[in-house]
Amino acid sequence: MRITAEICFKGKPPFYIPVTYRRNIVSLIREAIRSADNTHEIYSKYWGNTNTHSVKPFTFFLSVPDVSYIDFNDRRLIRLNDKYFKLYITSSDSTFLSILHKWLSDTPNKSFNLFNYNVEIKGIILKEVKTIHSSFERFKILSPAIVRDVAVEGRKRKSMGYLSCNNPDFEDSLAYSIITLCRKFLHSKILNRNDIELDTSLCVSSIIYHYMETIPVTIGIIGIKADDEVLELIYNAGLGARRSQGFGMVDLLTEADYDSITVMEELA
Repeated sequence: MRITAEICFKGKPPFYIPVTYRRNIVSLIREAIRSADNTHEIYSKYWGNTNTHSVKPFTFFLSVPDVSYIDFNDRRLIRLNDKYFKLYITSSDSTFLSILHKWLSDTPNKSFNLFNYNVEIKGIILKEVKTIHSSFERFKILSPAIVRDVAVEGRKRKSMGYLSCNNPDFEDSLAYSIITLCRKFLHSKILNRNDIELDTSLCVSSIIYHYMETIPVTIGIIGIKADDEVLELIYNAGLGARRSQGFGMVDLLTEADYDSITVMEELA
C-alpha cells in the first residue's frame, strides 16, 4: 500500500520552506509513529535508543505544483505559490504504514505545525500498489536517488562519498546498496552482484543540498532485472541511500507509461 496525503497551509500564499524540507517531513513521520503506535514496538524498532541509525523500511516524496527559489539572509528557500501540496509515503512494512495511516486519518482538519506554519490534512488516500509482472521492470525515480561510493578494503566495504550516474562505479555501488537492503528486509535472500542487472541509460545526474552537504543525485528512469521479491522491495522501500530521509522513492512503470510522451517530458 501507498499513502497519499494532501496538506494545506492556512493563510494565503506564498509560503517559504527551507531547501532541507525533508528533515521536517522525517520529524513529522517519526512523531506520527510515536504518537499512534500504542505498543511502541514499531517506534522502538526503528527509532529506539540503539536504532537511531537503523535501516528503515520507508521513503517519501513531496509534490508541489508551483514553486520557485529565492535567497534570503544567506539561506536558500523554496517559495510555494500554492497552499496545497501532496505527500506520498511508501513502506515495505505494512504495520508501519498502517500506524502512519491511522495517525493521518485521525488528523484531518486538525491543525499542526510544519515548516513553522499552521497546516492541516485535507485528504488521505490509501492506494494499492502496482503488480510486479516480470523479472525486469522499469521504475521512474520520483524523489532523487542517492548512491554511496562504496570501496572495498580487504573484506570490508567503506563509504567514500556519493556517486553520480555518470560515474563508472555507479551501477556496482547501486547494486551493492540493493543487496544490503535485501539482507536487511529479505532475510532469506542472499544475493551477489550477478543477481542484479541495471539499465541506467535514461538516468540523469543532478545536485541537491542536504544536511549541509552538496550531494550528487540521480533522477529519470531506471531498469532493474532481479527476482520479483527484490523488485517489490525496491518499489515499496525505495532505492539507494538515505531513503528514510526522502530519497529514492520510485514508481513502477507500465509499458503505456514508458512509451508515453508525458513521462519523457517530465524528465526534461
